[in-house]
Amino acid sequence: MEKRSKKLHLNFFKKKKILITGINGFKGFWLYFLLNNLGAKVFGIGIENKDFIIFKKFGLKKKKFFNKINISNYKSLKKYINTKNPDLIFHLASESLVINCHQNPLKAINTNILGLANLLLIIRDMKYKKKLGLNIVTSDKCYLPKYKKAFKENDRLGGNDIYSSTKACQEILTQSFYKSYLKKNKKIYVNTLRAGNVVGGGDYSKNRLFPDIYRSIKNNSVLSIRNKNSTRPWQHVLDTLYGYLLAAQYSYSKKINYSNWNFSPKSNSKTVNDLLKLIINECDLNKKNISYKKNIIKETKYLNLNSDKAKNTLKWNSFYDLNQTIKDTFSVYEILDKNIKNSEKIKLLRKRVEFYLKNIYGNTHRS
Repeated sequence: MEKRSKKLHLNFFKKKKILITGINGFKGFWLYFLLNNLGAKVFGIGIENKDFIIFKKFGLKKKKFFNKINISNYKSLKKYINTKNPDLIFHLASESLVINCHQNPLKAINTNILGLANLLLIIRDMKYKKKLGLNIVTSDKCYLPKYKKAFKENDRLGGNDIYSSTKACQEILTQSFYKSYLKKNKKIYVNTLRAGNVVGGGDYSKNRLFPDIYRSIKNNSVLSIRNKNSTRPWQHVLDTLYGYLLAAQYSYSKKINYSNWNFSPKSNSKTVNDLLKLIINECDLNKKNISYKKNIIKETKYLNLNSDKAKNTLKWNSFYDLNQTIKDTFSVYEILDKNIKNSEKIKLLRKRVEFYLKNIYGNTHRS
């Protein structure tokens, strides 16, 4: 691990009013935690979902900063944004699982495409007179699949499965809205943010590798693997979100009206099988519990991103290597499942965030 550049200080976010859509999801929760630590005024929306357990573990769904609003509900969303009048928006509310999108494509289209259209329409019609940073989180799967290709930001978009196609559509929709409507307003700064397979404690989704592995270890249960030879850029959630924050700050401060960014770990993409071998060595995963099955979905076999733009422009790089990512992920799961008070769990997670920020900026990140 090595310290990063100190050119972009995250104290930029102090007192900023920040809206997170999908705040009660896995990445939304950690983004809330990061921004809250940095002194931002954070609030957000989300829906009830059986996989969104992390908010329930802390009783956070009852807090004033969280409102149950579906991104597909145009009227409720518009009223909420008008009331809050945020400085920055991070749009994370999406159907994020490939298998769920495959099983219910209409829901995926309604949420990922029409939900985003609602947000963009609202921003267009508000005619913002103050600065607004609009940050749309998409996916590394938005690119047209090519074998052994490390995708750059200007590569062709596309997808062979429903999830990937909706993510490509999000990119196209955002760019077309910017060119058609938002470009006229020089105070709106739009980013699309693309990252690899994001992992970390707090993700409880089914049919996602790390949560399934944790459940197998905890319950000594069968672990079903469907893509053992597929490669993915596995990346720690805090590294990913740190990249999102730097991109948002850079475009807002430098008045860059439209940009897109890749964030991928410095280590090469690993196959699912390679990852399982590491976890078997590092953790208590019983390889006898691993069951391989045929994948019914046509997913991209090889995925890798080129993050040179973020590394050169933002001085971003991943802090955690893969082994540290694995250890930290399962350590956080253990904290979340401990039989201790919620307040103690929150203190332990805050320390981890503080540790991360201090290792990037020293003690200057809150100056």
